[in-house]
Amino acid sequence: TAVKVHLSRVREMDPIVRRMLRQAVQAYGTQETEIARSVFSEEEAVDALYGEVISGIVAEAARAPTNMPAVLDVLSVAKNLERIADHATNIAEDVLFVTTGEIVRHQPRDEV
Repeated sequence: TAVKVHLSRVREMDPIVRRMLRQAVQAYGTQETEIARSVFSEEEAVDALYGEVISGIVAEAARAPTNMPAVLDVLSVAKNLERIADHATNIAEDVLFVTTGEIVRHQPRDEV
């Protein structure tokens, strides 16, 4: 079913987000800038998967509105995982600022 397809994207997000959070907390604890920077490389993958979930849900809403309660539950989980990834990124940005004085909050990731 379509819900399973969306859920599979969320399941792909899960290990990436866990890794990001683990790296952000480790970078905070050790003040290691390279670990902090590694968080940024994961951010795009999470955003891309989240975008796929959103696109799929929009298509599903048009195709089968009766599936919406289950699909919206999947969306809620995806949104929360994406927010956790954003928080991990913010922690990594703060580590870079505290350790190097570098402000990377609004820079394109390929420049960080």
